[in-house]
Amino acid sequence: MLCGFSLGWARKGSAPVTCSEPLPLSPVLSLAPCSGSIQKSSGTAQATSYSFAASLGITEGSLCGTAFPCPSGIPVSSLHPVFVGLQAESKQVGQSIFRRSLLNRLQQEYKDREELRTRSLQAWICYVTFICNIFDYLRVNNMPMMALVNPVYDCLFRLAQPDSLQKEEEVDCLVLQLHRIGEQLEKMNSQRMDELFSLLRDGFLLQEGLSSLSQLLLLEIIEFRAAEWKMTDAAQKYYYSEVTD
Repeated sequence: MLCGFSLGWARKGSAPVTCSEPLPLSPVLSLAPCSGSIQKSSGTAQATSYSFAASLGITEGSLCGTAFPCPSGIPVSSLHPVFVGLQAESKQVGQSIFRRSLLNRLQQEYKDREELRTRSLQAWICYVTFICNIFDYLRVNNMPMMALVNPVYDCLFRLAQPDSLQKEEEVDCLVLQLHRIGEQLEKMNSQRMDELFSLLRDGFLLQEGLSSLSQLLLLEIIEFRAAEWKMTDAAQKYYYSEVTD
């Protein structure tokens, strides 16, 4: 049980957010440098994500394959039922070990997230991008992992605080992740999504000192959610022409 868990657009004229330094993970779960940006191409935003499995250097399939490799040249259909059963059991064990190790590592970094942000803004943005990618890609019974819902929300709430809204890199990361997983998160906890967007509206309307780019991003994501997590043609033309200009 995970204690403590109640648990780019690279726009013209702005540099994409990149992570030049890896998080301090263990050798087994080391995180390679990643990019937390969206690239603007032909008037559309395309999320640039990385495979978390490749970053980890490990796959669930490789765990069970190492434990019980299939004899070469022998079709699976001809294997003894006991061998097939062992493979299936091994796969389940491998998946369990993989998820447990991954979640334990995420939990450790989650507990130290404020210290991580203070130490390195780039590493903090990398961590948020990473945990959101895990939530997006890792499935249990074809569903997102419930254990990650509140930690992901907590990270996004941190990005929506007044001091974070002053930093374009964090606003960029926040908007990117909401584009990617906002709809999934809302289905799993709509109340927290309402609270998050209340913060974003207050930041857009009331906070002083926001850059023009941050204001544009906040307005865009507010309208994106209002349109049921879809980008209308008119909105895309307006926002991307504004970014290009």
